[in-house]
Amino acid sequence: GDIEKALLHYETAAELGYEVAQSNAAWLYMNKCPGDSCQVTAERAQEMALKWLRLASDNGNNEARRMVGDYLWYGSAADPPDIQGAIE
Repeated sequence: GDIEKALLHYETAAELGYEVAQSNAAWLYMNKCPGDSCQVTAERAQEMALKWLRLASDNGNNEARRMVGDYLWYGSAADPPDIQGAIE
């Protein structure tokens, strides 16, 4: 599929507050970017995934909340672990 077009649509809906679009955008960034049809760096993909996971978490998605905790606990290529943030 066309990842960049899918991201455009998901991110548009995500900006309007649709939790499913937020979690779908996060999933694409985590699992398909960077790649042939997603021209972002690995660091940028992680930043965007975390952005959408946080918003989905704020909208009541408990799986997204756990994944935000994982990002904070283990860190990522873009950020070192934030144990205190993961606990909170």
